[in-house]
Amino acid sequence: MIAVLLLAGCAHGHAFRPPRNAVLYTIGLSTDPYGNSRPRGFGVATGIVTGKLHTTEVRQRGLAAFNGAEWLSDGRIVVNRPAPPLRKPLLYRYGPTLEHMGSAPLPGGSAYAWSPKRRLFAYEPPRPCAARQKSLYSCYRGSRAISVVRADGSERRRVTTGHLMGWTSDGRVVFFRHYQRAIPEALDLRTMGTGPIVPGWRIDLPVWSPDHRYLAAVTGAGVVVARADGRRVQTIRSRFVLSMIAWSPVADRLAFTTSGFPDPHQLFVLDRPGGKPRLLYATGAVHFDWVTWSPDGRWLLLDEEHKHRWSLLRADRPGIRRTLSRLGGRPLWCCPVNSFGAGGTVRNS
Repeated sequence: MIAVLLLAGCAHGHAFRPPRNAVLYTIGLSTDPYGNSRPRGFGVATGIVTGKLHTTEVRQRGLAAFNGAEWLSDGRIVVNRPAPPLRKPLLYRYGPTLEHMGSAPLPGGSAYAWSPKRRLFAYEPPRPCAARQKSLYSCYRGSRAISVVRADGSERRRVTTGHLMGWTSDGRVVFFRHYQRAIPEALDLRTMGTGPIVPGWRIDLPVWSPDHRYLAAVTGAGVVVARADGRRVQTIRSRFVLSMIAWSPVADRLAFTTSGFPDPHQLFVLDRPGGKPRLLYATGAVHFDWVTWSPDGRWLLLDEEHKHRWSLLRADRPGIRRTLSRLGGRPLWCCPVNSFGAGGTVRNS
């Protein structure tokens, strides 16, 4: 299945919304690409900034496996089930307890992406690697059959052929047709026409700033920052691996992490497109890469797995301001979109 770095965030809704200080996390999940995950559930924490910590958890061996638990909309959470066999993900609602709402309308093993704008899942079901394969779980790959469906299972339809990448910020499905020539295309569900993500864009699926004026993507050359019309603003180069990028939910401010082999590991903030990145935090050979913004854009939560802690940093000044024991991996601060794909990006169930 498609390897992923990015996650979809939450959308605004008219029903219950989690408090702005709610952080979703997956228990036992590693955020180190060379780490060892033993997922055993998920939880929601509040009060991490004020120090009045409160957690609500659902624990089960293997629950929230693969890429962990993810916010959808209106306090809903999609959670992968233990495998084998490959089964539909589960849906929960946080409000303020965790209520099981049934299964998501997605075939087990699908690559999927949620669009806050369209309130739709896009998904690509798996297919077995061999014709007479006894277990789909033992070997599967993308089927190239992309469909969309609402969270309640209604309005399901197949829309195109290719491998799913995610969504654009304006609600188009992004995919590529062949691995040999993996150029992203965007499908407009109203006209069923396809075109580039933005004019001239031929690199990976970008992430959009909250006001949709800018977009950014990690490429072999560095972090590319461009205007919404595709005009390039800058390329931020690094001699280290670029691990993760994340726009602030309230400003055109971009955070990104780098990983050296074996050191250093760094967190930078770009205060404005075209500006100079500012080093916010660094360690030696102790790995980290996962970062998520607070909804007000003041704080960054850094998952320091190998120090067994979460670290809170003020985005406008260097140095850790507060630490707390690590509750889980892939923390996601809710609930305006604050993470790695404002339009929704591919997940594997």
